[in-house]
Amino acid sequence: MRELGASYAAYFGAHDLALTAYRRTAKHLIGVFMMSFWSPLQAEMRKLPGFKELVREVGLVSHWRTTGEWGEFARPVGGEDFECW
Repeated sequence: MRELGASYAAYFGAHDLALTAYRRTAKHLIGVFMMSFWSPLQAEMRKLPGFKELVREVGLVSHWRTTGEWGEFARPVGGEDFECW
């Protein structure tokens, strides 16, 4: 349910609150809910420094590095860093 709260927070411009909502449920985020990270509504949230920590916590960075499939919204930068947009 916090994923829905994150969407509402982003809609109203509270991007820090959206990130907080996702981080509180990080261990429960799976599949379709992680896809909401990449919604246009969450574009400003993805610019926050804590977003990189979130995608590490949920295992996306490990997955990207293992598979080499970074998708449309992320790419490796250097040996250990990455960027999202």
